[in-house]
Amino acid sequence: MSIRMFNFFVLPFFVFLLFNLNGCSSNKVQQDVPKAVNLKSSSFYINQAKSLSGKKKNSTLLLASQAAIKEQNFKIASDALSQIDESNLSQNDKIVYYNQLSKVNFQNKNYIKSANNLASANSFIDDTSQKKKNWNKVLEILHYADIFSLTNSHNNVYQSDLSPWINLALIQKEYADNFEVLQTKINQWKVDNPSLLNVIPENINTISNYNDGGAQNILLYLPLSGKYSRQGQDILSGFKYKQSTSLNNTYQINTIDSNKIPVSQLPSIIQNQNIDVLVGPLQKDNVSKLVKSNSVSIPTILLNTSKEPKNNTSLCTFTLSPEKQAAQVAQKMFKENKFRPIVIVPDTNFGYRSAQAFKNSWLKVSNFSPIVLKIKGNNQIQSKLKALFKGKTNTPDSVFFIGNKSQLLLTKAYIELYLPAGINQPQIYSNSSTNILNSSQSELKDLQNVKFIDLSILMPGAKPSDYPVNNINDLRVSALGFDSFSLISAIQEMKLNPYIQINGATGKLSLGNDCNIETQYSWGQVRSGQIIKQ
Repeated sequence: MSIRMFNFFVLPFFVFLLFNLNGCSSNKVQQDVPKAVNLKSSSFYINQAKSLSGKKKNSTLLLASQAAIKEQNFKIASDALSQIDESNLSQNDKIVYYNQLSKVNFQNKNYIKSANNLASANSFIDDTSQKKKNWNKVLEILHYADIFSLTNSHNNVYQSDLSPWINLALIQKEYADNFEVLQTKINQWKVDNPSLLNVIPENINTISNYNDGGAQNILLYLPLSGKYSRQGQDILSGFKYKQSTSLNNTYQINTIDSNKIPVSQLPSIIQNQNIDVLVGPLQKDNVSKLVKSNSVSIPTILLNTSKEPKNNTSLCTFTLSPEKQAAQVAQKMFKENKFRPIVIVPDTNFGYRSAQAFKNSWLKVSNFSPIVLKIKGNNQIQSKLKALFKGKTNTPDSVFFIGNKSQLLLTKAYIELYLPAGINQPQIYSNSSTNILNSSQSELKDLQNVKFIDLSILMPGAKPSDYPVNNINDLRVSALGFDSFSLISAIQEMKLNPYIQINGATGKLSLGNDCNIETQYSWGQVRSGQIIKQ
């Protein structure tokens, strides 16, 4: 097994695996706002409306709002809508009006209000198919509201016909971890709301009628020889261990070495052996070939990404992602009231990509662009930090460090040395590449207060006591096998109910766009020579 070496950072096996095998969210509700022909700028309509009155003014303000929404200027849209006399609108204009209000409230995360706006629009829709489409949007918007907001929605004034949809969204959230109970509750909801059966979303009916026949034959298509054989064996080991601890498991496990059997032969093997589910490939080039061929129609858990578009709903992607870790670091920093972060990364493709992922996530919540220090050698750590701390105006309140542990220790020491007197020490955050979980007592003492993101199975007390592997790098890869096994029975249910989450070995798993499995990784912190799970 070769390990990629950098001039500055010698990254551990985990990062090597991610970036050699793996390479380089957010869900949005699409709402149909009737489109105007040759729509001009919002400012054009705002100025026009100033000299108008009555119906003409209302129509012009609607156009202003629509143009502002297109421009992503929701404040102007909201101001325009607030000037409209609703009672002086035609039936069709009221539909437009409430659709635009919904869009503005959704953008402002007022999900109950946004859903209520569409419920109001529904009163003016005559066509049954359009009503169904509208109620589908209502339920989709309610998916974004948390349980507390849904439970306490009775404190707000809303359309009475929104109430059953709020109840349905609550059912989906509260019973996400028990599919059988979920089905029972949904069926009871249908009994209680017979007038809504003709407009109920299809996925709700699918949940109601779903009967998992159960997969029987599983095929693991992994590199069991050659360059990536260790990774393939680790995934297979994790998969089989999870199988051995699972109740009522009757799966027949088949394995194929992807270095001996080409992707082109998979369709015939799947057909001849009556395979129900495919796990793999692992290598990026094989994933691309499989996705591009579009020749496999059974449920498939791809263990790597591909630049090829997935035109097959049976293909789901599950992989470890440093970019997602970087994005989650940014989210955690902001939640912990950090506003002036710097990012320290190796001056490599790996560093660029991680820094960009952090920056993209950070700019979604802050107008402040983080400072990025790209480091090529030990001397640059010292010189760049010394230059940064020359003036108090540039002092950060947080640091996202990407690299190995020895360089993190050096960085932490230089920050403490050069930080101006009277300035609080910035909180340091790191990702899996620092391998803090594999630290000596002396190293932990020097890493005091550092926070880090990593896989759940690596946190204290998380590894199964009887699992034969203790090597951290092997455990990281085995976690893919652990969770792949769990996903076999869960993915279809996750597709049906967006609230389902799995507490996996890699982290908390949920289903994202394009059947990509999203992983919420775990957090730890070094305190008094110990690693504490946050």
